[in-house]
Amino acid sequence: MIDGSAEEDSANPNKLSMFSELGRVAVGEVKTIERTDGFYNPAAWMDDDDITYLLGRYVEMIPDQQSPDEDTSSEMPVIGGGPDTTGLIKLMALGRDGQIVDELTRVLWESKPGEPSFEDFRVFKDPEDPDGKLNFGLTYVEPDGTPYPAVMITTTEELRNGRPEPHVIRVLDDGQRISGDQTTPLNEEGTRVPGKNGTWIDQHSYMYRPNDRLHQFEVLKVEGDSVTHQQYIELPEDISWGKWAMGTCMSPEWTDNTHQESFMLIHGITVVNREFVYSVAPARLFRKKSGELAIDNIADVPLLTSASSDRVKKVVQRHKGRDAFYTVGWVPHRDEAGDLVQVDVYVSPGDSRVDEVIVDPRGIIENWKRPETAIAA
Repeated sequence: MIDGSAEEDSANPNKLSMFSELGRVAVGEVKTIERTDGFYNPAAWMDDDDITYLLGRYVEMIPDQQSPDEDTSSEMPVIGGGPDTTGLIKLMALGRDGQIVDELTRVLWESKPGEPSFEDFRVFKDPEDPDGKLNFGLTYVEPDGTPYPAVMITTTEELRNGRPEPHVIRVLDDGQRISGDQTTPLNEEGTRVPGKNGTWIDQHSYMYRPNDRLHQFEVLKVEGDSVTHQQYIELPEDISWGKWAMGTCMSPEWTDNTHQESFMLIHGITVVNREFVYSVAPARLFRKKSGELAIDNIADVPLLTSASSDRVKKVVQRHKGRDAFYTVGWVPHRDEAGDLVQVDVYVSPGDSRVDEVIVDPRGIIENWKRPETAIAA
């Protein structure tokens, strides 16, 4: 529950510099992708022809259904600004020049009112998979707004020419499938848990954030039709930019070819002057000697906020009560030794467009503190 104290002890991340000094300067060029107005929160990946694909939501405001002024007596932020048409999912492609390739752009799904919809696709692309398989984590949203983690396994070719079907995650309990058309992940008590931020860690590990656990991820093992609970990953609740909630951004990226630790981004939400303020910061995902996964080295200072994009082109916030800045897609780059040297991050300021941000993770990785419980990289 949010109370008035959240405003007083949470620094406003948007007052921070665009360039975060975490080791070396980590954030480089920021540019707006032209002709992306209304398109946001896309997954991102690059194919063998150096075409970058973006799979995300396209929304429009409906002027005659704008929300009226809300009661301002509550300390709780109120999200206003009219409804979204959330069912439209588009595939876009960017050429080597960074411009949209029209012939590769298409609408994949458009849900009608009262139907379920999809949002926030995150993709894991295994560079060693000869078939070019794409593992998507996404959120399946019931008509009443309840979110459930979902998966979609497909290829770029199928997205360009077909219409793959996402599936709400199904869980096996003691070897028996749980009854029901759309069973959802289970915690250790065996109760159904809605959630969002569905993200693949690798080919068989998937994490998401349960609805009632705003600083915790559940990790599932996914093998074919078998989905089983593995563990929870705890996140801190006292970092100023993420006191209200924290969530995943995109699939973590291994820092080198040892596959012992990975570079990841986390989004956080805090409350400033009755607004939900979104920020993005780096962190490390690693495996303990026990085999369990953990997240540490979460930066105290955000790497990216809406101010990062506002300096390039004024950010228009689509919703009253929200300073939105979100990302679920990036394209990694490695050197000849296999070390991670750059990520092209596709961010969505204001839920209204797509910007590309060049991030150099090397200084951040060099300054990580590695506890003795971690396996040395």
